[in-house]
Amino acid sequence: MGKGRAEKNIVLPASKPKGKRRGKVSVVLGGAFLVLAALVFVGTSMFSGVLDAYVGRGQMTVSHKPGSENWDTAYYKNDYASGDEATSAAREVTRKIAEEGITLLKNNDGTLPIKGDSPKVTLLGRRSVDTIIGGTGSGSGDASQATSLVDALTNEGFQVNTTVTDMYSANLDSVPTANNQMDDPSKQTYYIGEFPQSYYSGEVLSSFADYNDAAIVVLGRQGGEGVDFSTNLKSTLDGSTAMDSSIAEVANYEDGQHQLELSKEEIDLIQLAESHFDKVVVVINSANVMELGDLQNDPRISAIVWMSYPGSTGTEALAEILKGEINPSGHTVDTWAADLTADPTFPNTNSRKYSNVDKSNALGDAYTVDYEEGIYVGYRYYETAYADGAIDYDSAVVYPFGYGLSYTTFDQELKSCDVSDGKVNATVTVTNTGDVAGRDAVQVYYSAPYDGTVEKSAVVLGGFGKTKLLEPGESEDVTVSWNVDEMASYDYKDAGCYVLDAGDYVISVRKNAHEVYGENCTYTYNVPEKVIYDSSNPRPTEIEDQTGDAVNMSEDYKSSHEVVAATNRFDNVSSHFVDYSNPKEGKAVNLTRSNFSGSWPTSPTAADLTASDEVISAFGKYTPDYYDSSDSKPTTEASNGLSVVGMRGLTYDDPKWDELLDQLSVKDMVAYISGGNQGTPAIASVNLPASKATDGPAGLKQYGGVGMSTTGNFNCSSTLTAATFNVELAQEYGVAVGNEALAGSENGWYAPGCNIHRSAFSGRNFEYYSEDPVLSGTICAGTIQGAATKGVTCYMKHFALNDEELHRTNNGFCVWANEQAMREIYLKAFQIAVEMPVVEESYLDEQGNTQTKTIRATTGIMSSFNRIGDTWTGGCDELLKGVLRDEWGFEGTVITDYNSSDFMNMEEGVSSGNDLMLANTATLPSKFKDQSNPSSIKAMRAAMKNCLYTQANSNTVNETSAGDQIVYALSTWQIAAYVVEAVLGVSGIALVAHGILSRRKNKTEAKAK
Repeated sequence: MGKGRAEKNIVLPASKPKGKRRGKVSVVLGGAFLVLAALVFVGTSMFSGVLDAYVGRGQMTVSHKPGSENWDTAYYKNDYASGDEATSAAREVTRKIAEEGITLLKNNDGTLPIKGDSPKVTLLGRRSVDTIIGGTGSGSGDASQATSLVDALTNEGFQVNTTVTDMYSANLDSVPTANNQMDDPSKQTYYIGEFPQSYYSGEVLSSFADYNDAAIVVLGRQGGEGVDFSTNLKSTLDGSTAMDSSIAEVANYEDGQHQLELSKEEIDLIQLAESHFDKVVVVINSANVMELGDLQNDPRISAIVWMSYPGSTGTEALAEILKGEINPSGHTVDTWAADLTADPTFPNTNSRKYSNVDKSNALGDAYTVDYEEGIYVGYRYYETAYADGAIDYDSAVVYPFGYGLSYTTFDQELKSCDVSDGKVNATVTVTNTGDVAGRDAVQVYYSAPYDGTVEKSAVVLGGFGKTKLLEPGESEDVTVSWNVDEMASYDYKDAGCYVLDAGDYVISVRKNAHEVYGENCTYTYNVPEKVIYDSSNPRPTEIEDQTGDAVNMSEDYKSSHEVVAATNRFDNVSSHFVDYSNPKEGKAVNLTRSNFSGSWPTSPTAADLTASDEVISAFGKYTPDYYDSSDSKPTTEASNGLSVVGMRGLTYDDPKWDELLDQLSVKDMVAYISGGNQGTPAIASVNLPASKATDGPAGLKQYGGVGMSTTGNFNCSSTLTAATFNVELAQEYGVAVGNEALAGSENGWYAPGCNIHRSAFSGRNFEYYSEDPVLSGTICAGTIQGAATKGVTCYMKHFALNDEELHRTNNGFCVWANEQAMREIYLKAFQIAVEMPVVEESYLDEQGNTQTKTIRATTGIMSSFNRIGDTWTGGCDELLKGVLRDEWGFEGTVITDYNSSDFMNMEEGVSSGNDLMLANTATLPSKFKDQSNPSSIKAMRAAMKNCLYTQANSNTVNETSAGDQIVYALSTWQIAAYVVEAVLGVSGIALVAHGILSRRKNKTEAKAK
């Protein structure tokens, strides 16, 4: 202590005994462990469906009923012994599709194939090394599977200039390209990403001389789910996206420049190639139409090839075509317009925001789009406008729909055209008149009489086919058929149904939508009197759809069934449109061929973007509107001893279905309907195994394993499959997917996509086939039929009018289209894919003998995010019950798109014919308001019948038979969860007990003192 300071006795506060503190800590820590154990238990219970889907279920064990051990329950058999073999075969199918789908657009002076045993070529353009294998989102795949373009060319004998490709590879990160961000425009970029000229150093330029047999310039655009291509690149710099003005290419954007025209950097690249090479070949690596008029008209561009997205092995096919080992036979699936901004869809490419709808009066913001072009989509506009003298065709169209060149020449003529028994049967003789073996597409169109009453395209594709490989001088007859009533037009204004007008119908064999093939290529069929296909006179198409041989209904049903005609169901949507001669504020104007210029579509006005009270109400919270006080509660939890697999072979109207459904509990139904993400749960009461499902349109995106990390073959884009014009190849693709599905124990496939290429700017066009519904629906049908032979349920999507991606999750944008456009364009593709594919199904009778029957192959459909008018498609009774089931005779499951939004109300969907939620029960935002209400149980029961019908007729029930018992072992995640719960629980109890005992001991010791 320092001097002069008094000493003090410092008294410290008494400390708590250490044992007492430790006891309290033990209790708190133990309690925390117990809480964690409870949370693990509750969490894994709530999210069991998610864990089952993404981590995996336990092993399924089947106990066969006595006497059935030797029954053949392998209803679907893999063609290969292993998954690797199945994937190898799928890669081969991809290559075959690309061989027939890659399309030769230009070939001056026979530039292609490139001559020589070992041609020396220079690849130019970022996409020569950063090749777009497929799109992003559900239609993506494992790009590491793909053969690079450099490897493909090298393997085919080309010598490739690696100085240039190495330069690109080393600098890809320095030159940003579009970054597709699903449903998040704030993070989206739209850069073209082509390398500026500054990267072409002296060393790079000097390398050209040694590899100058040809320059191969690769240009591309990548589409994706949840994004659309920009219609105005400058507008993306307004701060609403992640576009950065400091990126070099941005400085070169011009006013009005869009993403599907060539950028300055691409034009500079083309000029660079032209200045150094005598032969310049351009490869288009885009599933979407691009503006290529300048390249087509440039004499220094020697050849142009459209590759689309090639998948795992499509680049190998491109190399074969460039070398001449394969003769290209692809044809365009869309019209390639010179100026996409002059297309009638352009003013209404994307949905716009309603100005008076937000969270104050609805679930949130709302968007809308008007299909003012009506039926005049793609070639239906360009060919009609040309026929009526409204456009200069050569300046408006670069490549017509159905266009494609070959290394040989063909002649086609109409050998015969027989119109009888309600069908058109056109037999076309195709002759290879050139020097090289090749294939050709056969395209037969019709032209209907037009009197100005009902809109009609000047030409419409009636049907198509594809020849075998024809040797020089060889001929083949190809017959193309369609129903006469398919030439009828839908008159929504007056007759309210399809009408076949009186007059001459000219049937023509064409090279493409624009060019008749030559002489002897037309036939005129006369309809003497107008035919009205109203309720009293349904089309033969509807009769076949509802009572045909493949419709899985009893003969009693078919003989007594009153056929439902296709009549007006969407008057509330069609009323949104008026004729140009009688415009009204807030109404859309129908485009008409009687005056294209006077009725030309316009961008929405302020009045158009002001929602009516009815529309505002539709964007509000759903209130059940289907309750019927006369409904009695259906039977549940009965013990009838039936199983789902026992329903195979039975018709959809067999009384046993009711007995099976009686066995379900309400809990069974709710768990199944609400938990359809990546598969469906098992139902013990009807002995239904759990199922697995996966994306997407480019093949099985994922299956099996922890995190579903195993991927199937990455197939080429649907556009390339359609470009083959070969239904048999589409079937092979479906079979290939089916074999991989069997190898990976996958039962459902969220594919194919069957929407229409309404606009070139739709980001998801790569998942869909074409602007034409006949080509789209027929190729889709082939794919479904192939997959169904392996028991795969195809959930064809997105039903319907889902032709853009922007704002799709913003409470579902309104799509306004007149009913003629709906039925003739957007619904027709789906109709073909419902009615055309069939499969021979095997099943066991009660004695275990194998029997077969032919049924429709399409048993699954996915509804869409958008609305038809102001009604969500998944809650649209007119669409899902009226059109799909009543008119088309569909039997099976309708599943939603991924359901994480309030507007996709589960109860609204189920009561309207949307049977299954692509969702996880724990995260689904909507539930049934009253699960005990008889009307609710009745609606769930109807949905369950559709779902169980689908599963009974799929590989979900493979290796099982009626009377078998199915048990699931604990899964890996369940075992792990139980271990964690046990460790936490035991530790928590021990710690709490230790803490309590310590505290008691301390108290005892304290008393003793």
